[in-house]
Amino acid sequence: MTEKPSYAIMRIGKIRTRAVLDAVEWHNTRQIPAGIVEGLDLPEEWTEHTGSYRDRADKILKDTGATHEQGKVLAVEVLLTASPEWWATASKEMKRDWWEAQYTYAKHLFGPGLLAFTPHLDESTPHAQLVGLPLYHAIKKKTGPKPKDPEKLRKRIEEEAKASKIWRLSHDAVFGGGPVGLAMRQTEYHGFVAHLGLSRGKDTVGLGVKHIPLKHYSKLLMQMERDLARQTEELAEQRMVLEHYENEQKESFAKLAAQQDAIRHDELQLFANQENLRVREERLASQEASLAVRQAALKRDEQAAREAVRQLEERQTLLDESVNRHEQRKRELQASRDRLDAREIRLDKVEASMMHRENSVEQREHNAAAREAQNEAASDDIRSKNRDLERTLAQISILTGVMTGRLIVRWDGSDQPRVAKGSLKPDETEAMQALWPLILRAPLRHAMAMANIRKTLAEKLAAMLTRLRARRREVSTRETAVVFMEKTAQVAQTEAQRATAEAAKRTEHAAKIQKTADEASKRSQELKAEAESARQVANARIAQSERVEETVAQKRSELADLDAGVAAKKEGLMELGNELADGKAALAQLNRTSDALRTEHGDLTATKRALEKEVEELEIKGQRLTQERAVIDIERARLEKDRARWDRSVTIWTKAFEEGASVEERSGRDVIVFPSMEGRQAGIVSADDVDPWVIVLLKQKKALEAAMDATQQLADDLDGKKREFAARNPEQKDALEKERIKDKEYLRDAWANIEQGGDGR
Repeated sequence: MTEKPSYAIMRIGKIRTRAVLDAVEWHNTRQIPAGIVEGLDLPEEWTEHTGSYRDRADKILKDTGATHEQGKVLAVEVLLTASPEWWATASKEMKRDWWEAQYTYAKHLFGPGLLAFTPHLDESTPHAQLVGLPLYHAIKKKTGPKPKDPEKLRKRIEEEAKASKIWRLSHDAVFGGGPVGLAMRQTEYHGFVAHLGLSRGKDTVGLGVKHIPLKHYSKLLMQMERDLARQTEELAEQRMVLEHYENEQKESFAKLAAQQDAIRHDELQLFANQENLRVREERLASQEASLAVRQAALKRDEQAAREAVRQLEERQTLLDESVNRHEQRKRELQASRDRLDAREIRLDKVEASMMHRENSVEQREHNAAAREAQNEAASDDIRSKNRDLERTLAQISILTGVMTGRLIVRWDGSDQPRVAKGSLKPDETEAMQALWPLILRAPLRHAMAMANIRKTLAEKLAAMLTRLRARRREVSTRETAVVFMEKTAQVAQTEAQRATAEAAKRTEHAAKIQKTADEASKRSQELKAEAESARQVANARIAQSERVEETVAQKRSELADLDAGVAAKKEGLMELGNELADGKAALAQLNRTSDALRTEHGDLTATKRALEKEVEELEIKGQRLTQERAVIDIERARLEKDRARWDRSVTIWTKAFEEGASVEERSGRDVIVFPSMEGRQAGIVSADDVDPWVIVLLKQKKALEAAMDATQQLADDLDGKKREFAARNPEQKDALEKERIKDKEYLRDAWANIEQGGDGR
């Protein structure tokens, strides 16, 4: 057996006057007796309002600017509760959650119009009593009759839609009007308490209510005529007939009200449809404007990106040319180095041969030591000259060391050179301390100046490399900022130009270094030539001394020849060493420059790829914007079609309403038939040419007119029956006459309410 469900319960009552509002307040606050359970807590209001319900209502109406028309709904009383079974089984926490949900729904339902929220715990079933003003935001209508011209009507509707909204009082606007609207509110309320295990009751909208048919009333009247003799029973039966007629009339009025509410609901829906069209138009206009701005920005970004790519390609081309030149220079230096290496190998072989010969000569000198003793004086002179020559060669070696950067020399206070950095060779130590001839002082000073220049150049190259790396890091950092693409492209262009200038400077500096090396080599050759000249002078002097003693001269001549050969080979080796060192330095510099250029080339390639990728992304974005434009164009066409159909429907509805057109079924399809007038035939409009709401409103209008006619006929019949009943029962004449007057007033008020209409009537 399944458990019986517990339901959420909602009851709504209308309050039309302040007197009724006072009565509701007296009941809710227990100022008048009520069916309460003794011993339970009295009601305590949750709202922050003070004063009577009447004062609260007047204050809210004043604050919001809303007005209450006499005869219409002033306030609404809502009772919220649950099945008794739920209250019996619910936990304390569930009950607390239920009360919080009721208060939340009360604020949602009435908003600023909430007058009171009163929990009633002193009755058999706990419940909440809500009282509030049915406030809603409405469009401020223009005064005067509505234009007949469709275009003027459309403009007026657009102006009203754009106007500021005002607060209005309407039960139908808040609760929907009729059974359908109340059912929607009950469904809405169930959404606030569904989590507590409460179910929604059965929706009875559309099921209908069975009433007594009119033919039954005719039978009752015939029975009344047959039983006139029985006055008591006749009076009761006639009163019953009158009550049935009154009930039927009330039901007829209820149907009229329901039909009127349905028409008003549909008319309000028309305004919602029109507002939807306006919102769609505004949204499309905003989307089109945004799309235009985005397309313009995209075009600018694409142009900037393509320009940056072009500049990078130009920069890359220049770098490629520079790299090619450096590679060519590197290959040339490498070939020269290979030639020097081969020459060095050959000289090493010659030196080995000379060393062998020198050893042989030394052996021969040892054998002739006895003979040389006789010529000691002449030999001492020769050795002295040789020492001078070796000292000169050592000083030339020091000079070469200074030129190659092996040594750094400074002049002291006594105008004597001293070693500041580097190590001297054993044969160079004495030569450094000896007196330097004038012929070597000038080249030494020049070599020292060249060393300073080389140091300065090295420092400048290091600084340039540091700045280049710093700029490269800066370029890399800026190029990663996609948001500032245009600025980054400009910086990349500037850096490319600077890098190109720096590359040209580095090439110029390399050329200067090469030129300096060539000048140093040339100067070294000149110094070697001067040394050779000095050696020739020394040889001449030796030759003169050798002529004193022919035997010793012959041997010394051989020794001199050998010394000259060794010296020449040493000079050749020194020259090769200098050339090799210079070539290695230039080659190392070119290698470093080539590595830097390759690194820069790689960075530029990566930057180019990033920019190309960004260009592709921009193209994809452009395609998306084009697709979006196509969608907007389709939506614009659809909107214009809907707008044209709407305008035509409004025009036909206005014309049909004014001319009293009707809806008929012809060939299985609905058509709108306009009545024939003088001078023209009846017109027919297919239902397919207008929106469905036109057909619905025309049918509802026809049904309302028929119901009004039937109600009027029923009221006339009821009035006739009351006249007959008064004629047959004079004692009831005054009471019946008052009822007839009251019925006529009620009918007149009903017709006036219908004729007054609502929004969009």
